[in-house]
Amino acid sequence: MFTPQGPTLRELAVQALSSIEHGYDLLAPKFDHTPFRTPDSILDAVASALDRIGPFDHGLDLCCGTGAGMQVLRELCRGSVTGVDISAGMLAVGRERADAARTRDRAEGEATRHALPGGQNRADADGQGGADVQGHGNSGGQGHVSPGVKGQTGPGAQGHTSPGAQGCVNPSAQGQAHAGPQGNANPSAQGHLTPAGQEPVSAGVRQHASLGGREQARPDQAPRVTWVRGDARALPFAPAFDLVVSFGAFGHFLPRELPGLFAQVHSVLRPGGRFAFPIVPPPRPSSPWYWALLGFDAAMRVRNAVWRPPFVMYYRAFRLDEVRRELTRAGFDVELQTLPEFGSRPDGSPRCRLVVATRESDPTPA
Repeated sequence: MFTPQGPTLRELAVQALSSIEHGYDLLAPKFDHTPFRTPDSILDAVASALDRIGPFDHGLDLCCGTGAGMQVLRELCRGSVTGVDISAGMLAVGRERADAARTRDRAEGEATRHALPGGQNRADADGQGGADVQGHGNSGGQGHVSPGVKGQTGPGAQGHTSPGAQGCVNPSAQGQAHAGPQGNANPSAQGHLTPAGQEPVSAGVRQHASLGGREQARPDQAPRVTWVRGDARALPFAPAFDLVVSFGAFGHFLPRELPGLFAQVHSVLRPGGRFAFPIVPPPRPSSPWYWALLGFDAAMRVRNAVWRPPFVMYYRAFRLDEVRRELTRAGFDVELQTLPEFGSRPDGSPRCRLVVATRESDPTPA
């Protein structure tokens, strides 16, 4: 429908009549050929803004989908990158593409090694990203699960665990999160700005275009990458992450679910850790997008009133004032940063902001 490689109208209709989990399982093979994928312009802008805040050791992409947001974390995190999502199909596509990219990196690394004077060797990325976990805590014999996965007590500090992630839950209740289509259509629409279909950057090399002035990391410096199937409202992790990001997923949560969602994010961050996501203001009534999004949300409410299972996806329900209030109640210090790449609206307000919510440090015992 959107491109020759994208889903047909019939396929989108079948998805819309499914649960969130099953719908995205169906859409997964063609998801990156839709406007629902977070555009590279957003990823690049967020990566640049967070690069000025970092460095970070361990990052989590909340509702990671096929892994577009994992690119940002691979650039920013030195130790590990974890993606969590409710859809096994989306995770499978993300893993497959990351594995293919690692293979390309390995081949390029071999070519570089032979080209260097004296045959100097560069370690490839194979040992850095292979311990992926999908679904039920089995790391494929690699002996690694993402930092902070609850349930096991492996050697060393809390959070670096042996195989066997607790939970990785798979409920199909209303409101499950996903790297879905929130606001990816237009600069005025809530969420993200322009469609794009670029393949995810590999797990081995950090290379966003907007960060071209920075030295690219060698494959042997890449963080370990893990994929976990789980519900964002019941995260199976200990407080081990320095950074949590999310792109385009919040339309899959009802307003009443935000306190629980933000409490979950708070629980997996270390003291001082940050939760970051982009947000744009809602379009004005004079904009055609205002009426388009109003009509979409109305249609989804009718659909969910007459059809089961529900498919929660509302563009207009995630409002900045409410978000800031609930983040503060959850124990975050909230800061708004302008993303200058997108300019300003006619009234001078920014077209796109980055919300950076910092987990407050635990009080020092008396």
